[in-house]
Amino acid sequence: MKTRTESSKQEKLERRIDAKSATVPQGVRPRVHFTAPYGWLNDPNGVCYYAGKYHLFFQYNPYGPRFGRMHWGHAVSNDLIRWQRRPVALLPDKRYDWCGVWSGSAVEKDGELYAFYTAFGPLHRQALAVLQGDRFVKKGVVVRAGDLPLRGFHFNFRDPKVIPYRDGYLMAIGGNKNGHGACYFFRSQSLEKWEYAGMLAFPELKGALECPDIFEQDGRFAIMAGSTGAGAGNGRWYLYDAAPPDGGRLVASGHTDRGSAFYAAQSFEHDGRRIQHAWARDGRPGTKKYGFAGLMNLPREVTIENDALCFAPVREVWDYFQRDDAGALFAGCAKRCFCAKMRVCGGGCVVIQLLKSKGKDGLEIVLDFEKDSLRYSENGSIRAETALREQAGADAVDVQIIVDRCIAEVFVGKRTVFSYLNYEEGEAKSQITASGGAAVECEFFSPR
Repeated sequence: MKTRTESSKQEKLERRIDAKSATVPQGVRPRVHFTAPYGWLNDPNGVCYYAGKYHLFFQYNPYGPRFGRMHWGHAVSNDLIRWQRRPVALLPDKRYDWCGVWSGSAVEKDGELYAFYTAFGPLHRQALAVLQGDRFVKKGVVVRAGDLPLRGFHFNFRDPKVIPYRDGYLMAIGGNKNGHGACYFFRSQSLEKWEYAGMLAFPELKGALECPDIFEQDGRFAIMAGSTGAGAGNGRWYLYDAAPPDGGRLVASGHTDRGSAFYAAQSFEHDGRRIQHAWARDGRPGTKKYGFAGLMNLPREVTIENDALCFAPVREVWDYFQRDDAGALFAGCAKRCFCAKMRVCGGGCVVIQLLKSKGKDGLEIVLDFEKDSLRYSENGSIRAETALREQAGADAVDVQIIVDRCIAEVFVGKRTVFSYLNYEEGEAKSQITASGGAAVECEFFSPR
């Protein structure tokens, strides 16, 4: 039970958020990407479907558009696109989490929602809380770095992901070992008492592994994670033939997103779909002057095909757009919010340029069938180049584009996604050009 002082503090905070969010000008937020009402957001936490609603908890500083003592913000939705703010779900109000309630996950058991988060105080410990109404009731620390049978000081020991597994539960915690990423596993029958189950090293990930996501699907065990040492947009996925604590062997790996605006992905399963949320990572968001900072990527559907993770925007997004004249996209389109579905075939070369503004060259994707090349550039700098047919899978490639004010997300085939941010205000041009016999079929959509 919350004390009268705690309730008064929360009520005061909610009134402040409402008052501050009312000062944000109309028209500066994206239409279909989630933003905080006021203040700073980053990692998605505890994403799930519970009690008839989609729930999005997230790292949140409600006191200003900057990183600070983190809380868990909370929003609910019926369709993954339109979100309703709920009261702040977790506050840093205990001695063990006084410096912040950091990232974690949620799992349902016997009709109750259990949240696991990193209690920063200043050590990293994993704590448990149970949802009652709109707020979590804290149950204390359940996993400590001291529970690791390893030598050394483990400061980077955070972001617990918990899933039902076999006849109990499995927890994955991000960390580092010898300067590279590592994932620590724990098992439990009760969600309250945990036993160490092993460690998996990721030598290709520099720094500490963060925000691990784990799940089983189609006979494979998947891990998705980012790291502190490789810069933005470094999320990767790994597929195993079984869970690593049970001797699973690596089958394949790849990138969750090749752009710079994607990080800390978390997913859950509902109604036969795996839904993924992520933070459109940017350390210097251009909306700070309006009182809010940061946004989430559009939720994605994740599938496994031919031992590769595949991604697509959630189908609900198309309900918010209507057919329009596709010719504008070939002539040069200045709209800041639109979607497009394309099929590219016939060889030759197609160039997709999005959100090119006065001060930034925007995002550019080149599909070159003659050279079998898929090239991605941000603001004139090449970030990634790979074999087009390997990523897209055929001579005819389907492309889906979502541009939403400051963010562009492009899905090339099923395996490759690029996310890009441009906060520069004013006109931003988007255009598609085709040469060398390339044929482009395009459907263009404007907001309803």
